[in-house]
Amino acid sequence: MNPVETFAAEITEITPLFQEEIKAISAYWHPSSPPPTEILGALGQELVRNWREITEEQKIRLADAIERGAIHSDEILATATLTGLVEASLNAAANSTECSEADIMKFLGPFARKYAESWLEFYGCYIEI
Repeated sequence: MNPVETFAAEITEITPLFQEEIKAISAYWHPSSPPPTEILGALGQELVRNWREITEEQKIRLADAIERGAIHSDEILATATLTGLVEASLNAAANSTECSEADIMKFLGPFARKYAESWLEFYGCYIEI
């Protein structure tokens, strides 16, 4: 497995709520592998969709995994974590009644949060956390 696939597998081990989405994306792109931002973007959307079902312990473990993905030495994984998972979760949260951008910002580790703050500021959004 490549680093993105390993990361996605780690995320689905933390919470099985994401497994069906990973299977659907993999099936859609079969026989190729899904683009990294596509698969991690889907995980970001699933994070928001399932926010209330994810336990606090799982959120802590997910935040840790996202932070490790964001600072990973593999540039593809690091980029896909930020531009896929983090951006998708913020976009989904902007249109969600389950989870807000502030919820996502509080949840992220320091590096991912700094990226998210910069990304939101670029679009003129300032989130108080």
